[in-house]
Amino acid sequence: MRRGAYLPILFGMVVLAMLVFLYVQARSIDLARYSLVNETVADLQRLDAELGQEVLRIRQGLVNHYDFLNDRMRRIEEQVGHLEQGLGELAEPGGSLFGSMALVRGAQEKLRQAVNDYVSQNALMRNSENYLPGEIRRLAAELRPSNSRLADRLDDDLLDNLLLYLLKGDGKSRSRVMQAITDLWGAGADERGEVVPQLANVLSHATLLVERKHAVDHLVHQMLDMGLSQRLGILYDSYRQDHLAKQRRAGFYRMGLFLMASALLGYLVHLLLKMARTTRALRRSLSAIQQAQETLRIQASALEAAANAIVITDREGRIQWVNEAFSHLTGYSREEALGENPRILNSGVHSEDVYRLLWNTILDGRVWSGELVNRRKDGKLYVEEETITPVRDEEGEITHFIAIKNDITERRHTERALRRANRALRVLSEVNQILVRAGSEQQLLDDICRAIHEAGGFCLVWIGRAEQDEEKTVRPLAWAGESEAGDYVRTLKIRWDDSEYGRGPTGTAIRTCKPMVVTDTNRDPNYGPWREAARRYGFRSSVALPLGRPDACWGVLNIYSATQDSFDSEEIALLQELADDIEFGVKALQFHDERHQLRRQLQQAQKMEAIGQLTGGIAHD
Repeated sequence: MRRGAYLPILFGMVVLAMLVFLYVQARSIDLARYSLVNETVADLQRLDAELGQEVLRIRQGLVNHYDFLNDRMRRIEEQVGHLEQGLGELAEPGGSLFGSMALVRGAQEKLRQAVNDYVSQNALMRNSENYLPGEIRRLAAELRPSNSRLADRLDDDLLDNLLLYLLKGDGKSRSRVMQAITDLWGAGADERGEVVPQLANVLSHATLLVERKHAVDHLVHQMLDMGLSQRLGILYDSYRQDHLAKQRRAGFYRMGLFLMASALLGYLVHLLLKMARTTRALRRSLSAIQQAQETLRIQASALEAAANAIVITDREGRIQWVNEAFSHLTGYSREEALGENPRILNSGVHSEDVYRLLWNTILDGRVWSGELVNRRKDGKLYVEEETITPVRDEEGEITHFIAIKNDITERRHTERALRRANRALRVLSEVNQILVRAGSEQQLLDDICRAIHEAGGFCLVWIGRAEQDEEKTVRPLAWAGESEAGDYVRTLKIRWDDSEYGRGPTGTAIRTCKPMVVTDTNRDPNYGPWREAARRYGFRSSVALPLGRPDACWGVLNIYSATQDSFDSEEIALLQELADDIEFGVKALQFHDERHQLRRQLQQAQKMEAIGQLTGGIAHD
């Protein structure tokens, strides 16, 4: 074969080699790996957001287990491993993404350690939160008979500040708790500087709870600020730049391939179509990410309010979503609540003006907060704290409302009981001062009635004696009250036998030597003879406290209130202690009068004896 014949073959081989080279270079972009890395990064960022959301839910007490948190952490670790495998040689030592991948791996490992620490520390703190308030109340009740001041400091200083710190978690609340603990260490010490073991145990436990609370809050901030999503963003940007550079090189080779061989046009079209499909897939992924971000934004608004029950409605007020706590609070299941208006909870207690102001506030784009008395599905009333937050779309239009509800019924009952106990303690303190300076029995009884009326804010207070006459009447000895209260006392007809006029609270208390309470004067079956007068003078409830020994009572202390069910068991116990103090004061004055009378009789006898001796001496002389 001639030498020139080899030139076309050689040229063809060169062209073929170039075509192969260009073809190989054009196919150098691994779109499957790029899609895998992109989806993995998006999934990791979503998992990181869900983990942070779950941490907030656990911290606010909306979730009492760690299953979802541990599952998110496990999936993050798996996805980081998948990401490292997907990057391949780029993430290996010497690769362009090795440093960024190392930062992601380090953030993941730190996040795992923080999650483990958080689970263990938060579990310990929850146990302490459930145990310690009850222990403080128990110890305060145990110390109150012997050291009421220390017991009050346990209730008012330590417990209130501790609960406030657990709720708010700020530095100021923490300083108050620690100061209360320090003060109680000093207040509870005896002459040798030692503190009773029960108090020392409570104070040590409170200190430990404050430290754990601080540590858990630090872990929460650490997990939320870990920066895994930011590091993923940096890694993804670097990977995308690398991918874009490869895309540009591939475009150059594809152009050369197109100019050199039109036969490859079909393949290039196929490749472009494939890239178009990939682009559409990326757009769909981006749309899904945006929708997920919108959902997370709505959920984050609800979680930031830190409430028990969460309700999401549309702009017209139709319920679109409720959580399980809502069902527990109201008795309505999720299926029953969806599509309904929140007015299904309306108790009828509030006027239309309250709800009109509420709607004007939230439709104006402002947050409404307040207390409402609502009605459960079973008809029972409950008190709730509620915060309603408007949610806007990207154009700034209000699309939804998020209502966060917290049941405070028990708290209101507790506050009411505390006010009653404080009222009784004020009365007890005033009466004890009167007992010290009383000069006569009548003055003592008058001053006691006046002090109970003024310090306790009661409508009427009177003390009566159980007469030993044939009709067994009860005679008022002293009273104090509103301007017309004296008319009520003077016209009273009360006996302490088993007749109609003796089966009321006063007569029964004298006969049984036990306190008798009337929670509602309009309904009590034994209050018939005095019901009309009670309505006229505004008495809705009363308590009759016996005066005397446990087996023999000589009188009764009656206290009337303008509100229904005004006396609870704790206040009655304190008021009975007050009645016992009155009994002691009366007996002390009677003993003083008897001793004074005996002294006068002795002096008179001595004087008569001296006169007799003098007379006998004169007669002898």
